[in-house]
Amino acid sequence: MEKRLAGGAPTLLFMHIPIYVPSLLGDVMKNWSAPIMMAAEGWDPELQAKWNVADATPATRAFYDLLMANPHGNVMGVCSAGTFISPTRTRSAGVRANMSRRPASQADTGSFASFRCAEARGDSVMSLLYQIGQRPIIAALRSVDRLDGALESGADHLFFMGGSVNELVPAVRAAKEQGKGAFVHIDLVRGLSSTDKESIDFIRGFVGADGIVTPKSHLIKEAKRAGLYAILHLFALDSLALDNGRKLAQSARPDAVELMPGVIPKAIAALADALPDIPVIASGLIQTQQEAAAALNAGATSLSVSEPSLWGLSFEDLRQS
Repeated sequence: MEKRLAGGAPTLLFMHIPIYVPSLLGDVMKNWSAPIMMAAEGWDPELQAKWNVADATPATRAFYDLLMANPHGNVMGVCSAGTFISPTRTRSAGVRANMSRRPASQADTGSFASFRCAEARGDSVMSLLYQIGQRPIIAALRSVDRLDGALESGADHLFFMGGSVNELVPAVRAAKEQGKGAFVHIDLVRGLSSTDKESIDFIRGFVGADGIVTPKSHLIKEAKRAGLYAILHLFALDSLALDNGRKLAQSARPDAVELMPGVIPKAIAALADALPDIPVIASGLIQTQQEAAAALNAGATSLSVSEPSLWGLSFEDLRQS
């Protein structure tokens, strides 16, 4: 595990027995009358004998301490026994629980918080999070003229943000042939209706994209119905727009939220705080490595970037910025 984390890649663990965090203790004791969690406190000799449990071994304790310390900041969470446990990060506004890749601020059990998997995170959200969380940069294409550069870059996913529907079809298929994820900004592609659900079926059945990006909540629902990933596009014009966007996201429950512009850490952090179980993709005006790092540090899960020089950046590159 130490070797894996030292590699810098975002890591999501799936375990049978949950690790010990204080927020789980009440439910566990209520259901089992024993603290059956990895490295849990509260065992007495009578309970240990009843459950045939020994004291935590040095290896178990070392593993637990490694997760709690999160030294490389890339433990994204632990899903175990129906519960999602996610790192938190202390800021002046308080403690938030999200998918932050930064090191936990406290190397103790208070640095993790738990959520019910079935209630807080749908399968599609977890799947999309796994996909976009592998690398920090999503290549944003306003024209298919840059498609070749995006396909040759280190970016795993492409956002198609312009062009015509005739250009879109072969471009998406080229991306899929090279194993890239393809997402369509349905409102920005000429020839696609941004109001009709038939456009969703067309993207799913004929274009073959993985998902859509749209500011329209009814299309979020239609995309989910069609089996597409649904990303809600928000523009933070001011604090009112940001608050309205938060409410819309909480109501529509998209698989992710794309927030523009992506160079306002305060706005990114506010949205990530408000939507702890929905990945936030920062987008727009990110032109330098330092701006990209700032967006991730604020709480973005990944970044949609049109600047080709940033497409190949890794988390390690940005961590050193």
